Amino acid sequence: MGIKLPDELDFIRAGRLPQKVSLKRAGSKVVLITGATSGVGFATAMHFAKMGAKLVLLARNKEKGASVKELIESSTPGTCKLYTADLSSLSDVATTLEQIRSDLSKIDILINNAGAFRTRKKLTADHIDSVYTVNHLASFLITINLVPLLSRSDAPVVLNINSEGHRFSNVRLNDLAWNKRIYTGLRSYGASKSAQLHCMYILKKELEKFSIMLNSMHPGAVRSKIDSKSGWLYKMYYKIMVTPFLKDPRMSADAIYYLTTCEDMKGVNGRFYNLTNEEKPAPHAQESAFSEEVYSHTMKLLNGFLDRSVLDPEIKFSKFEASK
Repeated sequence: MGIKLPDELDFIRAGRLPQKVSLKRAGSKVVLITGATSGVGFATAMHFAKMGAKLVLLARNKEKGASVKELIESSTPGTCKLYTADLSSLSDVATTLEQIRSDLSKIDILINNAGAFRTRKKLTADHIDSVYTVNHLASFLITINLVPLLSRSDAPVVLNINSEGHRFSNVRLNDLAWNKRIYTGLRSYGASKSAQLHCMYILKKELEKFSIMLNSMHPGAVRSKIDSKSGWLYKMYYKIMVTPFLKDPRMSADAIYYLTTCEDMKGVNGRFYNLTNEEKPAPHAQESAFSEEVYSHTMKLLNGFLDRSVLDPEIKFSKFEASK
């Protein structure tokens, strides 16, 4: 009989299990990926493109996004559309989402991959930690406002690229500007990822009304540029002490592809995965009464940017259909 690890260490068990693979062709599926110009996002975009998907990339840097688009279309059978938005600016994100909803007829798979990590505090124009805004608020906003397009898919899927980093800290809703605590990059990052998990438990119930499945996953210890906004000391430490042990991000792409295309995932909703193996999040980030608080607080923060009507299953999205 194996030893059962406590929830805090469940990631050790999940991380040692063999990984699952999906060989199913993406066909004509429309796949929107955020943060696809490097690391996990880029590897995922290339994987889907090689499997024939129609890609929609949401990038912060227009030049980098254009380079990735050109590479994808010149080296794979996939097609690619490019949109740009600064995910630390909710108004910028909302404006770009309006354009996407105007241009596209549907989205089959949404992968909220873009993420941020900072060793020094930076606040947005709304006086909220920029890491929290990019990692949690922006992905929540993108998911909600794209429901009209997702609902037109035969089997719509949303996957949040979360992290084992959620274990570093829970979210404190009364201090999103970190005025009452000492800011550290790990605690800020952990808070943003914990908030994303809390909201998943509630949002999954809303999205089920449209047959949209929502899950989260840790992409593994792979190379990325998530530390690009960190201080020089952390960058040096990361390069010397961490990078040599990181794996190829194609490992993450394989797992993301499995979780969003495999028949075994059909009907699976509200789960957290370590690559392709399900695991329990840290106790503080598991579903609880606090999850409702985080969800309500998030809805309040995004009040001026959310299209709340999309959460009403009786709405037929006539204003979107009219433009098709």
